[in-house]
Amino acid sequence: MFTVQRIYDYRPDGNPAVFIDRLYPRGVTKEKFAAAEWLKDITPSTALRRRYHEDPEQNFSGFATRYHEELQGEAQQRAIAHLLTLEKQHRSVRTFPRWPNI
Repeated sequence: MFTVQRIYDYRPDGNPAVFIDRLYPRGVTKEKFAAAEWLKDITPSTALRRRYHEDPEQNFSGFATRYHEELQGEAQQRAIAHLLTLEKQHRSVRTFPRWPNI
């Protein structure tokens, strides 16, 4: 089971935590962040993210299609497999995307 939380609410407690974003979160100390894994490969590419943010409502359909295509890449599939392995090993994994509304 995956639980989604904001990275700013993260408190290390020994359970697996995965940060899913391409950009380092502002205001989060490296000490606090060190306890979480950072899976950048699951996130949209920089170019795709920028295009989406130009006009989210108009660009969402194209974004979703292109993002799905990006997730078929080798590095992305490895990151997804790693995330699923964590979930099988620990049954509960907290994920911390900065973009929970996408």
